[in-house]
Amino acid sequence: MSPSLIEAQDVSVRFNTPQGRLTAIKSVTLGIERGECLGVVGESGSGKSTLARALLGLTPVARGKILYNGVDISKMSPRAWRRTRRRLQIVFQDPLSALNPRLRAGEAIAEPIRVHRLRERRGVPQRVGELFDQVGLSRRMADRFPHEFSGGQQQRIVIARALAAEPEFMVCDEPTSSLDVSIQAQVLGLIQDLQRQLNVTLLFIAHALPVIRRLAGRVAVMYLGRVVEMGSRDDIYSRPSHPYTLALLSAFPATKRADNTGHIVLRGDLPSPIGPPSGCAFHTRCWLYEMLGRPEVCRVVEPPLAGSVSAVACHFAQDARAASGTAAS
Repeated sequence: MSPSLIEAQDVSVRFNTPQGRLTAIKSVTLGIERGECLGVVGESGSGKSTLARALLGLTPVARGKILYNGVDISKMSPRAWRRTRRRLQIVFQDPLSALNPRLRAGEAIAEPIRVHRLRERRGVPQRVGELFDQVGLSRRMADRFPHEFSGGQQQRIVIARALAAEPEFMVCDEPTSSLDVSIQAQVLGLIQDLQRQLNVTLLFIAHALPVIRRLAGRVAVMYLGRVVEMGSRDDIYSRPSHPYTLALLSAFPATKRADNTGHIVLRGDLPSPIGPPSGCAFHTRCWLYEMLGRPEVCRVVEPPLAGSVSAVACHFAQDARAASGTAAS
């Protein structure tokens, strides 16, 4: 495989809170190849967005390195970082809050072009028009303010604004979760087409596995700040090995019919990252742990993310798939 465009090496992110130190990301190692789309999934609070912000250099890491083209971005000089920053962009979940309400759509898209001096002044309007075309909006909409657009149109403007900086790496942080289902499909199709046409390296975040099925070549499943399973799209959807991944997949009707299993119910809420459980962090909600008679190893030993092609962090991964049908309601 080619060297990763962006890479996390044993990255941990911590925050100090009034209740104590919170570990949002714990010992995450992953790489994203140039032109690849990596999907990251998990419940709210699993650390997906924090990981993305760390990869973009927006959140400092407590341990480990973030490498972009082999260079640790935390050690870049201010001048090198200014040149690099535009190559790393993000599309946020709520498009309206990501846009300046006082800027017309055309001005919002033109801003990164001017700031980074990507075109001569007279060439900026033409470039803005091209970006409107790319995201499927009429150029006549350039004079409208953000509130005059629908949610789907607003997200298209946010995507165009990110593309205006001509990025190599782009994060899409649940960009369709606030949109109607029919509009979600349109925006997902747009992102897929643009990623192929422009060869942009993409990190796509979602809390629902089926959302990224059409986009991602590989998938990382996160739970309480850790990657608990990672592999190709086919492996994750057809041959999942972690009890948490199996539970996520079972929650969606189309997936249930595919595996002929019912819905695996997870008990309780996601534990607090301020005082996470010992051993395997998932054992407090794990249906397999209960089925196996609550093995001590799950409570005491934290399982490593192990595997050559597909990787899984579970002491009893070999038993999870076979047992999933029994666990389903």
